[in-house]
Amino acid sequence: MTGAAVDPKAAGAAALDAARDGRVDVGKKVAFGEADKDKKAGDKERRWRMPSRYQVAEKLGQGSYGCVCEAHDAEQGCKVAIKRTDHLFDDAMDARRTLREVAILSLLRHDNVVRLLDVFAPGDGLSDFNELYVVMELCDSDLKKLCRSATWLSALHLRRMLWTLLCGLKYVHSAGIYHRDLKPANCLVNQGCDVKICDFGLARAVGGEGSSKEEVNLLARQQQPARHLTGHVVTRWYRAPELILLQEEYTELIDMWSVGCIYAELLGMYEGIDPRDRGPLFKGTACFPLSPHGKGQELAPPAAGAYRHAKEDQLEMIFNVIGTPTDVEASPGGQLTPGLQKQGEDLQEVG
Repeated sequence: MTGAAVDPKAAGAAALDAARDGRVDVGKKVAFGEADKDKKAGDKERRWRMPSRYQVAEKLGQGSYGCVCEAHDAEQGCKVAIKRTDHLFDDAMDARRTLREVAILSLLRHDNVVRLLDVFAPGDGLSDFNELYVVMELCDSDLKKLCRSATWLSALHLRRMLWTLLCGLKYVHSAGIYHRDLKPANCLVNQGCDVKICDFGLARAVGGEGSSKEEVNLLARQQQPARHLTGHVVTRWYRAPELILLQEEYTELIDMWSVGCIYAELLGMYEGIDPRDRGPLFKGTACFPLSPHGKGQELAPPAAGAYRHAKEDQLEMIFNVIGTPTDVEASPGGQLTPGLQKQGEDLQEVG
């Protein structure tokens, strides 16, 4: 299905003008084909133990954490997405991430952040409490599935997606939260091209601005007595250089790097581009030293004290596309190049 025929230059100008006053109109909605959903009828391998108000319609996806299904909420008369986390306490790290996601989502309220609707556990007591059900609003698809589908978008559609993603991320950052795992699969999207950020399992509350976020700030103080931030976060292809280089005190800019990688991937959806040519901008196969054992990669003998890395190491892939920093940029207090400085000023004007 093809998006509305819009001149790229005119669409870009219209999107920027409309974004300034919040009246974006993307015209014809994007149609998501049936291929965008995993059409496995139900979840046959395990029974969904839920209150009678929820009726499972179909399974949407599955991962190491459990699976997600589409369900009908009989009380509210609407469709919802339910994520079932299996073997909740088998791994302390997974249990901590589930708790973190529920705690953070329960405090966030924004049109571009997925809404948490309900949380429940099956059973009558702690004896069989080893799975958790999280009920969230249902969206039509996600950016990963969209990029893999035979769908083309206009410049206006792409700018709408970028704008709503940035709006949601600005809100998350204003609450003092780093998402730390932004990627196309964690960006839900509706047919109106509105993006909603989801999956806060790797997120971290570090303290925000404004009294309206007092509860989130309290969560941040409880989480980080010494403000030690985990380095091994963000899926490899969307991981910022400071994480690859093990910088301990990183900032919310790691999420902005991920947004740039996502947008570069979305640009492959312009009309006329073959879907087979789409893919991540920095598609590394390994990331030394966080996950060094990629395809074709070997460690040097220990006595040599050296490391041989593959041509597709993540940092090498980044350098091959955007080059290496200049001496001025790499020095403490270094300034942005004039081109990047001008782009930053343009974005501030749009905001």
